[in-house]
Amino acid sequence: VLELKTAIRQGWPPQKSEFAGCIHDFPFREELTLQNGLIFKRERLLIIPTALRDSMLAKLHSTHIGIQGSLRRA
Repeated sequence: VLELKTAIRQGWPPQKSEFAGCIHDFPFREELTLQNGLIFKRERLLIIPTALRDSMLAKLHSTHIGIQGSLRRA
């Protein structure tokens, strides 16, 4: 994740072979932004940090809208 944040912040390498680690798995790089340390694809949160996962899951389930409703909301 740190490599991806660095690429978003500083710019992408010109050649795909220059990608470090697993960031070559993001073909939609022009759609990625970094806001408050979180990675977004357009307006959606792309990667939920481990520290926030429990609270995000609780928020998704708070409305009791069922499995399909929770998935749509996520």
